[in-house]
Amino acid sequence: MIDERVAIPPYRRADFGDGWVDVDRNGCSTRQDILQRDLEGEALAADECTVLTGTLRVEPYTGATLEFAHDRIGGDSQAVQIDHIISLSAAHRGGAWAWSYEERVVFANDPATLLAVDGPTNSAKGDRGPGDWMPEDPGFWCEYAGRYTQIAHDYALAVASEDKRMLVDVLEACG
Repeated sequence: MIDERVAIPPYRRADFGDGWVDVDRNGCSTRQDILQRDLEGEALAADECTVLTGTLRVEPYTGATLEFAHDRIGGDSQAVQIDHIISLSAAHRGGAWAWSYEERVVFANDPATLLAVDGPTNSAKGDRGPGDWMPEDPGFWCEYAGRYTQIAHDYALAVASEDKRMLVDVLEACG
Protein backbone atom coordinates (compact mmCIF):
# COMPACT_ATOMS: atom_id res chain seq x y z
CA MET A 1 0.00 0.00 0.00
CA ILE A 2 1.06 3.57 -0.53
CA ASP A 3 2.86 5.00 2.46
CA GLU A 4 1.07 8.29 3.09
CA ARG A 5 3.99 9.50 5.25
CA VAL A 6 6.37 9.67 2.26
CA ALA A 7 6.59 13.06 0.56
CA ILE A 8 5.84 12.35 -3.10
CA PRO A 9 6.65 15.05 -5.66
CA PRO A 10 3.72 16.34 -7.73
CA TYR A 11 2.64 14.24 -10.71
CA ARG A 12 3.49 15.61 -14.16
CA ARG A 13 2.43 13.74 -17.31
CA ALA A 14 5.64 14.90 -19.00
CA ASP A 15 7.65 12.78 -16.54
CA PHE A 16 6.38 9.71 -18.47
CA GLY A 17 7.50 10.93 -21.88
CA ASP A 18 6.00 12.92 -24.68
CA GLY A 19 3.05 10.79 -25.72
CA TRP A 20 3.35 7.53 -27.59
CA VAL A 21 6.84 6.48 -28.61
CA ASP A 22 8.33 3.52 -30.43
CA VAL A 23 9.92 1.63 -27.54
CA ASP A 24 10.08 -1.68 -29.42
CA ARG A 25 11.75 0.03 -32.41
CA ASN A 26 9.45 -1.51 -34.99
CA GLY A 27 8.85 1.88 -36.62
CA CYS A 28 5.34 2.31 -35.17
CA SER A 29 4.23 4.25 -32.10
CA THR A 30 2.87 2.30 -29.16
CA ARG A 31 -0.65 3.60 -29.90
CA GLN A 32 -0.52 2.09 -33.38
CA ASP A 33 0.95 -1.15 -32.03
CA ILE A 34 -1.92 -1.49 -29.54
CA LEU A 35 -4.57 -0.66 -32.15
CA GLN A 36 -3.05 -3.32 -34.42
CA ARG A 37 -3.02 -5.80 -31.53
CA ASP A 38 -6.54 -5.16 -30.22
CA LEU A 39 -8.56 -4.36 -33.35
CA GLU A 40 -9.71 -6.94 -35.87
CA GLY A 41 -9.74 -6.52 -39.64
CA GLU A 42 -7.62 -3.41 -39.45
CA ALA A 43 -6.57 -1.53 -42.57
CA LEU A 44 -3.24 0.29 -42.43
CA ALA A 45 -2.05 3.44 -44.15
CA ALA A 46 0.85 3.31 -46.62
CA ASP A 47 3.31 3.75 -43.71
CA GLU A 48 2.27 0.24 -42.54
CA CYS A 49 1.83 1.61 -39.01
CA THR A 50 -1.14 3.95 -38.88
CA VAL A 51 -4.40 2.10 -38.38
CA LEU A 52 -7.08 3.63 -40.59
CA THR A 53 -9.99 1.31 -39.77
CA GLY A 54 -10.75 -1.73 -37.67
CA THR A 55 -13.20 -3.27 -35.25
CA LEU A 56 -12.84 -3.59 -31.51
CA ARG A 57 -14.96 -6.72 -31.40
CA VAL A 58 -15.52 -6.70 -27.62
CA GLU A 59 -14.56 -3.42 -25.99
CA PRO A 60 -13.26 -4.57 -22.59
CA TYR A 61 -14.84 -1.91 -20.39
CA THR A 62 -18.36 -1.87 -21.89
CA GLY A 63 -18.62 -5.14 -23.81
CA ALA A 64 -19.76 -3.22 -26.91
CA THR A 65 -18.45 -3.62 -30.45
CA LEU A 66 -16.76 -0.46 -31.74
CA GLU A 67 -15.91 0.46 -35.30
CA PHE A 68 -12.73 2.53 -35.54
CA ALA A 69 -11.99 5.03 -38.31
CA HIS A 70 -9.02 7.39 -38.28
CA ASP A 71 -9.45 11.16 -38.60
CA ARG A 72 -7.61 10.97 -41.93
CA ILE A 73 -10.56 9.22 -43.51
CA GLY A 74 -13.30 11.22 -41.82
CA GLY A 75 -13.53 9.20 -38.63
CA ASP A 76 -12.87 10.05 -35.01
CA SER A 77 -9.52 8.67 -33.88
CA GLN A 78 -10.33 9.38 -30.24
CA ALA A 79 -13.41 7.14 -30.32
CA VAL A 80 -10.96 4.34 -29.50
CA GLN A 81 -8.30 5.36 -26.99
CA ILE A 82 -5.41 3.50 -25.41
CA ASP A 83 -5.87 3.17 -21.67
CA HIS A 84 -3.16 2.70 -19.07
CA ILE A 85 -4.79 0.05 -16.88
CA ILE A 86 -2.93 1.61 -13.95
CA SER A 87 -3.09 5.30 -14.69
CA LEU A 88 0.19 7.14 -14.93
CA SER A 89 -0.74 9.29 -11.95
CA ALA A 90 -1.54 6.16 -9.87
CA ALA A 91 1.79 4.63 -10.96
CA HIS A 92 3.49 7.88 -9.95
CA ARG A 93 1.92 7.74 -6.46
CA GLY A 94 2.70 4.02 -6.24
CA GLY A 95 6.44 4.50 -6.69
CA ALA A 96 7.15 5.54 -10.28
CA TRP A 97 8.05 9.00 -8.97
CA ALA A 98 11.35 7.43 -7.85
CA TRP A 99 12.11 5.80 -11.21
CA SER A 100 14.34 7.23 -13.90
CA TYR A 101 12.73 9.09 -16.77
CA GLU A 102 13.57 6.17 -19.09
CA GLU A 103 11.88 3.67 -16.77
CA ARG A 104 8.72 5.81 -16.70
CA VAL A 105 8.66 6.03 -20.52
CA VAL A 106 8.99 2.24 -20.75
CA PHE A 107 6.09 1.81 -18.30
CA ALA A 108 3.90 4.30 -20.17
CA ASN A 109 4.48 2.40 -23.42
CA ASP A 110 4.50 -1.20 -22.16
CA PRO A 111 1.87 -3.14 -24.15
CA ALA A 112 1.18 -5.31 -21.08
CA THR A 113 -0.14 -2.22 -19.27
CA LEU A 114 -2.34 -0.96 -22.13
CA LEU A 115 -5.75 -1.67 -23.68
CA ALA A 116 -7.66 -0.23 -26.63
CA VAL A 117 -10.94 0.99 -25.16
CA ASP A 118 -13.96 3.18 -25.79
CA GLY A 119 -12.80 6.81 -25.76
CA PRO A 120 -15.66 8.30 -23.71
CA THR A 121 -15.40 5.47 -21.15
CA ASN A 122 -11.66 6.00 -20.85
CA SER A 123 -12.18 9.73 -20.38
CA ALA A 124 -14.75 9.02 -17.66
CA LYS A 125 -12.30 6.63 -15.94
CA GLY A 126 -9.61 9.30 -15.92
CA ASP A 127 -6.95 8.47 -13.36
CA ARG A 128 -9.28 6.68 -10.96
CA GLY A 129 -8.31 3.28 -9.60
CA PRO A 130 -10.47 0.24 -8.90
CA GLY A 131 -11.58 1.60 -5.51
CA ASP A 132 -13.43 4.35 -7.35
CA TRP A 133 -13.95 2.92 -10.85
CA MET A 134 -14.54 -0.51 -12.33
CA PRO A 135 -15.45 -1.40 -15.92
CA GLU A 136 -19.08 -0.97 -16.87
CA ASP A 137 -19.14 -4.62 -17.98
CA PRO A 138 -18.92 -6.81 -14.84
CA GLY A 139 -17.90 -9.68 -17.11
CA PHE A 140 -14.50 -7.97 -17.43
CA TRP A 141 -13.98 -7.31 -13.70
CA CYS A 142 -11.96 -10.46 -13.03
CA GLU A 143 -9.60 -9.86 -15.93
CA TYR A 144 -9.28 -6.15 -15.09
CA ALA A 145 -8.51 -6.84 -11.42
CA GLY A 146 -6.07 -9.58 -12.39
CA ARG A 147 -4.25 -7.38 -14.90
CA TYR A 148 -4.17 -4.41 -12.51
CA THR A 149 -2.70 -6.63 -9.79
CA GLN A 150 -0.17 -8.22 -12.14
CA ILE A 151 1.05 -4.83 -13.39
CA ALA A 152 1.39 -3.53 -9.83
CA HIS A 153 3.37 -6.66 -8.95
CA ASP A 154 5.56 -6.61 -12.07
CA TYR A 155 6.48 -2.96 -11.54
CA ALA A 156 6.62 -3.14 -7.72
CA LEU A 157 3.97 -0.42 -7.48
CA ALA A 158 2.11 0.25 -4.27
CA VAL A 159 -1.63 0.73 -4.61
CA ALA A 160 -3.99 2.93 -2.63
CA SER A 161 -5.79 1.16 0.22
CA GLU A 162 -9.23 1.59 -1.39
CA ASP A 163 -7.91 0.11 -4.64
CA LYS A 164 -6.40 -2.84 -2.79
CA ARG A 165 -9.70 -3.53 -0.99
CA MET A 166 -11.61 -3.60 -4.29
CA LEU A 167 -8.99 -5.75 -6.02
CA VAL A 168 -9.02 -8.28 -3.17
CA ASP A 169 -12.83 -8.38 -3.12
CA VAL A 170 -13.09 -8.86 -6.89
CA LEU A 171 -10.33 -11.46 -7.10
CA GLU A 172 -11.80 -13.43 -4.18
CA ALA A 173 -15.18 -13.43 -5.94
CA CYS A 174 -13.49 -14.63 -9.14
CA GLY A 175 -12.21 -17.70 -7.33
